[in-house]
Amino acid sequence: MRACQRIYAGKFTADELKELIKFYGTPVGKKAAKLLPEISGEVGKKVGAVIVQRMPAAMRKAGIQ
Repeated sequence: MRACQRIYAGKFTADELKELIKFYGTPVGKKAAKLLPEISGEVGKKVGAVIVQRMPAAMRKAGIQ
């Protein structure tokens, strides 16, 4: 758990963390916390498919074969 705390502390100020805590205490924040893993997974699948399609051309353009 300390590792997570350090990550958040490295990305947000103390005031921002307080705002996040308030937000996640709201109904929308609770819904977001519940749905974000699912949403992230769906986005990852979509982005992954695009990367697979575009990677060969990008590698050729960069001179990597």
